[in-house]
Amino acid sequence: MKVVFVGVGAIGLPMARQIQQAGHQVLGVDVSEGSRQRAQAAGIEAVDDVRRASAADAVVVMVATSQQLHALVEQALPQVAGQRWIIMSTVGPEAVREAAAALH
Repeated sequence: MKVVFVGVGAIGLPMARQIQQAGHQVLGVDVSEGSRQRAQAAGIEAVDDVRRASAADAVVVMVATSQQLHALVEQALPQVAGQRWIIMSTVGPEAVREAAAALH
């Protein structure tokens, strides 16, 4: 599978590495230059904007706030067709429901 992993920081990077080690193609997305550099040092290509991510079978989301989730969904909307989004962020159920409605 092609997996885009949004948020490759302290929690997201180890998760992304596990997915990659299981044999999946992983691309990291993170606004933090330091997080992108750590991902690349771990062998995971990383970009700064979800719009720079190629088509993916799944998008795993590990952002920190509901505002970040909302902004991510807004940025990604033109290219989400056929993708499965897995929101693992601790942003609360209402933010997840809103994201699901927008992505559907």
